[in-house]
Amino acid sequence: MNYALNIGDIVRRPKKLGILTVMHEGVVVGLNQIFHNSPGKGEHITTLQEFAEGQKVEVTRTGADSLGLIARVKRMLTSPKAYSLFSRNCQHTSSEAVTGKPKSSSVEKFALVILIVFAIVFIVSQLAKKR
Repeated sequence: MNYALNIGDIVRRPKKLGILTVMHEGVVVGLNQIFHNSPGKGEHITTLQEFAEGQKVEVTRTGADSLGLIARVKRMLTSPKAYSLFSRNCQHTSSEAVTGKPKSSSVEKFALVILIVFAIVFIVSQLAKKR
């Protein structure tokens, strides 16, 4: 692996989740150091090679303030959170490290899909009652 990485860059790699393939992500916090959250280990720092698990890694530049990011990561590591698919996944962890606010676009998209499904079921049930 030969990546030119900056502190604050988001790194992603494919990860099998049952029958689905999702993207696991972490944030660069130093030379060959990735901060991420994974099942069984929670929030921790690992090497890029360990993070990649033999997969190709995608890199997204964030332009994050490296001093602010390192301070947030140090604070987060004083009380690391366990992995939770819906309330504290790898996206929540990397987002909080980069921006100070935990956020997961995957959870938001899932919630939107559920909301749309419920809305459709509700509308269909209301139409069926009118017949």
